[in-house]
Amino acid sequence: LIKQRKDWKKLIPQYLMFGVVCIPLGMWFYVKNYVKYGVPFTYVPTFIAKSGVCDLVSPLRRILDWSPYQFASPFVQWIELNDTYDEFNPTIALLKNAMFEEETLFEKCLTMQSFCTALFFAGTAVAFLSVAALVLMWSK
Repeated sequence: LIKQRKDWKKLIPQYLMFGVVCIPLGMWFYVKNYVKYGVPFTYVPTFIAKSGVCDLVSPLRRILDWSPYQFASPFVQWIELNDTYDEFNPTIALLKNAMFEEETLFEKCLTMQSFCTALFFAGTAVAFLSVAALVLMWSK
């Protein structure tokens, strides 16, 4: 649009077709929630910190704390679900959510718990290698 600003009228059909494809794809979740549950389009869920994690953990610690106890379980930790702490590091929570969402699977089965832990560390290694490869490719 900027390079061809003199011929902007030729680009309008392209933008309209882009909107015809992307607007329904972007709005399906909101439409489904409105139809199925009556959730308004402008609804924003509120954040209620029951344990006060945001007040107890400094922003610097939230990003830089990679303590081993956070990797004891491959699943996201929440005190209200009888776990040991509230997950506070966004990167670690992202890695855990990428593998298992917010579910705690196989609590009773030690073999599957071990398998999930191995799978989590493999996924974490792949994520870090991907970021390293991305930085390497950007630098070239």
